[in-house]
Amino acid sequence: MNRRWALHLAGLSIVAFTQPVLELLGSNPEFFVAHHTGRIGVLILLAVLLLVVPMVLIGIVAAAGIAGRRARDGALWTAVALLTALLALPLLKRAGLHSAALTFTTAGLIGFGAAILYARTATARAFATIGSVLALAVPVAFVARPGIRTMVFAGELRGALAQLDPSRPTVVLFVFDETPLVSLLDEDRQIDPVLYPNLSALAKDGGWFRNATASGEYTRWALPAILDGRYPQADALPTPADHPDTVFTLLGRTHRIESFEAVTDLCPESLCPEVARPLRDRLAAVGDDLRIVLLELFLPDDLTRDLPDLTAGWANFGSDDAAADDATTDMSEIRARWYKYQGRDKAQMTRDFIEGIGAEDARPTFYFMHTLVSHHPSIPLPDGRVSSTRRGIPGRRRTGRWSVDEWEVAQNYQRHLMTLEYVDALIGRTVERLKQAGLYENTLMIVTADHGVTFDPGDYVRQLRASTAPELVPVPLIVKWPSGTPAGRAAPRGVIDRNVEAIDLAPTIAAATGIPLTWQVDGTSLTDPSAPERPGKTVHFDKARRTMTFGRTGPDYAAALDRKLRLFGSHGNKYRIPRPPKYASLLDTPIAAHPVRQDARISIARPSRFRKVDVRAERFPFDIYGKVVEPKVGADPAYVAVALNGTIRAVTRTWISQRGRFDATPDPSVWLPDGNVLEAFVVTGPESAPVLHRSSVP
Repeated sequence: MNRRWALHLAGLSIVAFTQPVLELLGSNPEFFVAHHTGRIGVLILLAVLLLVVPMVLIGIVAAAGIAGRRARDGALWTAVALLTALLALPLLKRAGLHSAALTFTTAGLIGFGAAILYARTATARAFATIGSVLALAVPVAFVARPGIRTMVFAGELRGALAQLDPSRPTVVLFVFDETPLVSLLDEDRQIDPVLYPNLSALAKDGGWFRNATASGEYTRWALPAILDGRYPQADALPTPADHPDTVFTLLGRTHRIESFEAVTDLCPESLCPEVARPLRDRLAAVGDDLRIVLLELFLPDDLTRDLPDLTAGWANFGSDDAAADDATTDMSEIRARWYKYQGRDKAQMTRDFIEGIGAEDARPTFYFMHTLVSHHPSIPLPDGRVSSTRRGIPGRRRTGRWSVDEWEVAQNYQRHLMTLEYVDALIGRTVERLKQAGLYENTLMIVTADHGVTFDPGDYVRQLRASTAPELVPVPLIVKWPSGTPAGRAAPRGVIDRNVEAIDLAPTIAAATGIPLTWQVDGTSLTDPSAPERPGKTVHFDKARRTMTFGRTGPDYAAALDRKLRLFGSHGNKYRIPRPPKYASLLDTPIAAHPVRQDARISIARPSRFRKVDVRAERFPFDIYGKVVEPKVGADPAYVAVALNGTIRAVTRTWISQRGRFDATPDPSVWLPDGNVLEAFVVTGPESAPVLHRSSVP
C-alpha cells in the first residue's frame, strides 16, 4: 500500500467534509456575524475543520495499524468508502434524490466502489495524491470570499466617542424582519385599526409613508441601506468595516446608543461595546449550530423537514423558545442577556429592550432594535402568549419555495398575521413606555421593516421575482416626529404617498435631529418638501448583484391583498383563522344538525390536555394536531371538522406533503375551563349536504 495514505485521507476529508461546510458558511458570512466570532473565531473554526477532523481519521487508521498492516488497510479502505459516500451525499441531494433509503444506498455503493478502486489500482491512488494537493485550495478560496476576507483582514474600526447633547431628541428605530405592508392593510388599504390599533394610532400621530419600499430582499443588504442611506453593495458584510458611516456614527457624536442587532454587527464597538463574553462560549455556540449545518448539508430532504431554518437569524438554530430570566430594566443586564439568549426567546428580548427605555437614561439616547420576533417561524399569539401544542406547519420548503398546497401556506400565513398583531402590541408598549418617561413628545420614532415575505403557493418565499415583488418590496414605514426640532415640527403628517425607499431613512434621521451628514448618501430626507421625487424605485436582489426597477408607486399588491382578504376576511377574525376551501358553512353549527356515521378513525395528539383549558395562561393549547387513519388519505386531501362540546368550531384540511395529517385552530374563546368534549369528523359529500364521519378514536 502506498505510504502516502495519510495525505490521501487528509485531502479526501477536506474535499468531502470541510469544503461543503466552508462553501455554505463562506456564502453566508452572516453566520459569523450573528455569533460575534470575530477574526479569531473564524480562524479557529477553519483550523478545526482543516486539521482536527483529518487528524482524528488518520489517528484511527494508525491505531488500527498496531494490529498489523491488514487491519490498517481495512480501516483505511473503510475511511475512504465513508468519506467518498459523504462526498456523494450533497451531490445526490442536488441531483434531486429526496428519499433517505435511496440516497444512503446510492452513496454507500459509490463509497464502496471508490474504496475498491483505491485499494486495487495505482491510478486511483495517484489521483488521490493530486487531489490532496489541490485540496489546499479549499481554505484559500474560503478566506478569499469577500465577506470572510473582510472579517479576517480588516482592522477594527472605531466610531466617534459620544458627547451627549441634551438638546437633541430621543431617537427610537424599530426594524421588524419579514413584515410586508400587505399584511397590515384592510380592504380600504389602510392600516387595519382593529387588528393593529397601535400602529394605526402612531400613523395618525405622525406620518405613514404608504409608498415605502425595501432596498433589498435579504437582511444582509436591506438593513445596512436603512442605516447608511446607500444602495446595497454585493460583497459588503453588515459590519463597520464595510459600512463605516451609519446612523450609529452619526448619532454617536450627540447621543448615547442602545443597539440590539439580530443578525448584523453594524454599530462600532466604541459606541456599542459588546458584553464581555468568553471566546470559548462563542465557539461553543458555533459548534452547537454547526451540528445543524452539517445535518442540513448531508442528510436527504425527507430527514431535514424538522430542522430549523438556517436563515432565521443564523444563530441558535437548535435552541428552544424557552423563557429568559426575570425581567429587568437595566440596559447593561438586558444586553448581556441578549447575547446569552439570542434566538431562544425573540419576544422576551424585544420586551426587555422596550422596558429598558427610561427617563433616568443619560439623554438623549438612540434606541435601535432589529428584531426577528416577526420572522418565520412565527411564535407569539396576538397577545404574546404561546401555544403549548404548536408544532411546525409544513409548506415552507428548503428549496426557497412554498408548497403548492394552498392550505399549508394559508396556515403559515395565519401564524404570521397573528404574530404581527403581537408586534402591534409591542409598539403600543413602546409608546406607553416613552410617555411614562416623559420622552414621547420630543422623540423621533420610526417603525419599519427590512423587507417583506411572500405567501403565494408554489412561489419563492424570499427571492425577488416579478411575482414575489408585491409582498417582498412594499414595507411599512411610520414616522412619529419630534416636537423639539424645526425639521420635526415641519415634517409631513398623515398618509403620504410620496415615493420613498429605505435609503431615505438615514438622511431623514439626520435632518430631524439637526445633525449634518458627513458622508454621501443615495437617499433624500423625508422632511424636505422641496426635494424632487424619484421617478422610480430600485431594489437589489441576487445577493445585490442585480437590480429590479419599478415605477414611482412600486409593484402592484392588489392581487396579494385580495388573496389575504379572501382567506381571512375582515378584522372581525382576530385569530386570522383561514377560510377552508370547502365546508366553511359547517362552522358554529351543532353536530346534531348533520348526518353522522361511525366509520372513521382520527388520532389526536395528546387529547387529554384539552379537557381543562385555561385560556388566560401564558401557554395554552391553541392548536389541535391529528391524523386521519381511516379512511386512508390518498393523493386527494381529506376535510376534517373539529367539534367542541357538541358544536363544530373548526374546519380544516389534511396536508398534501404529510398525507392524513392536519392542524385545526378553534377560536380560543370557545374553550370551557373544564369538561371540554373534543370530537373529530371526516367530512364528505357536497357542501350543501355534508356528511360527518365520527372518529372511533377518542
